Amino acid sequence: MEKCYCGTGKLYSECCEPFISGKKLPANAEELLRSRYSAYAVINMDYILETTSEPQKKLFDVETNKRWAEESQWKQLQIISTEEKPETGICNIEFVAHYFSDGIYQKHHEKAEFKKYDDRWYFDGGQAVKTQPYVRKDSKVGLNSKCPCGSGKKFKKCCAGKE
Repeated sequence: MEKCYCGTGKLYSECCEPFISGKKLPANAEELLRSRYSAYAVINMDYILETTSEPQKKLFDVETNKRWAEESQWKQLQIISTEEKPETGICNIEFVAHYFSDGIYQKHHEKAEFKKYDDRWYFDGGQAVKTQPYVRKDSKVGLNSKCPCGSGKKFKKCCAGKE
């Protein structure tokens, strides 16, 4: 008995597997997103394609995505925000998929759109979120400056020498 890949803490057999196996339909866009993440972890491209809207299926490259899924170790799904618009049948979810590929830690950060067609949710596209560059808030401490720890010594003779 293994925990689900999507991070709910539930068992896979009680969480995403019923969706992926076709025994149950996701009740909302977040369940669909979680089950699609799990489908990548178990390398089930049929489910990924099946839960993709018709307009997006034309853009979906099964072999490239299958290779990505096979070459990755899926570690965590992090949902940043969910914005559902019930009157339109659209839900936007920002998420980050954490994984290792070729031994290197990677993050896939995306804002995805899900649409409901005939009482069923589908992935309908997404945009990668660009990471923001790090901006230093405090000024950089020079080696000859007084140490910020308050010792009165030069930084290079105090805390810089401890690193």
